Amino acid sequence: MKLAFLNPQSKAIQIDGIGPVVLRRNRRARRLTLRISCGKPVTLTLPLFVSQKTALDFLNANREWTLRKLQALRESRPPVLIIDGTKPVQTRGHRLELQPVESDEIKVSVRSGIISVRYPAKESITNPRVQESIALGLTAAYRIEAKRYLPPRVHELAGRHDFRYNRLFIKDLRSRWGSCSAANNINLNLHLMRLPDKLIDYVILHELVHTHIKNHSPLFWQELERILPDARILRRRLSRLTKTGLLQSIFVAM
Repeated sequence: MKLAFLNPQSKAIQIDGIGPVVLRRNRRARRLTLRISCGKPVTLTLPLFVSQKTALDFLNANREWTLRKLQALRESRPPVLIIDGTKPVQTRGHRLELQPVESDEIKVSVRSGIISVRYPAKESITNPRVQESIALGLTAAYRIEAKRYLPPRVHELAGRHDFRYNRLFIKDLRSRWGSCSAANNINLNLHLMRLPDKLIDYVILHELVHTHIKNHSPLFWQELERILPDARILRRRLSRLTKTGLLQSIFVAM
C-alpha cells in the first residue's frame, strides 16, 4: 500500500480489491464510521484517539460487506470514463500528470499545482481503479480551489447586495450545488469549481437570497432576478448541465 497525503486530516490508501480508501480524521467523531457512496471513494472516518492500524483492522473486518456494497453500486450505474489520456486535463489551478511506473501500487498526490497519479504501467488508464484514483485527485484539487475562491466570492457578493449569512461550508455534494439552512449557514459544492464564473455566482446568489426567503415562491425568483437579471437563463443552463450529465466531461475551466 502507498499513502498519498491529500491534506493534513486526510490520506488515501490503495486497498487491493477495494480501490482508494480515504482515511479522514475528525475531532468530533466518537467512533469509526465507514461510508460508501456513489461516485466517491470509500471513506473511513477516524476519531482523533483511534490509530490508523485500528482503522485498517476495522476495514478488514468489514471487507466482505464493503465489497458487496461496491459491487451493488457498480451494477446500479454504467461505468463512467473520466480520463482516457488523449487530452490534457487542466482545472482552474491544477494540471493532471499521469505517470506509468513499474509498481503494483497507485499513488495520488496534489501539490504545487500538479495532480500526480502514478499507476502501474501494466494497467490501462481506463482501468476502473486507475480512474477512481484520478477522480480522487481531481476532487482533492477542486476542494483546494474551492476553499481559495468561494469564501471571498461569497463575502464579496453578500456585501454588494446587503445579505447576511452565518457560516460557509464547502462540501463534496452529489445531489445539489448548494443549500442554505434555517440558521443561514450556506453549504456550497466544491464541484462548483468545474463551472464558469457566471454559474458559480448564480448558485451563490441563489443561496444568499435564501437567507431572506426560505422557499422557491414567486417572491424568491423575483428577488433573485432583481439582483441577477439573467437568472432564468443561468438557471436553465445549469439545469441542462446537471440533467444531461455533461459535468462528467467538464475538467477544463471555462
